[in-house]
Amino acid sequence: MQRFEYDYVRIEPQRGGDSRFDRYRDVVTQRAAEGWRFVTAIVPPEIMTSSGRAYLDLVFERPLN
Repeated sequence: MQRFEYDYVRIEPQRGGDSRFDRYRDVVTQRAAEGWRFVTAIVPPEIMTSSGRAYLDLVFERPLN
């Protein structure tokens, strides 16, 4: 059975730009070049309710050698 390692990258909101989270695309591209596969983005409940500190957690995986 294949086993994986996981990496989590927190993306904080940025000021300006089209999106507060523009940097996520660069992170996904960079991690893919390093052999990681993007799995999902976790959006905390606070971002849905506009309260608290907003962020995204990007989840990546790659096979263990």
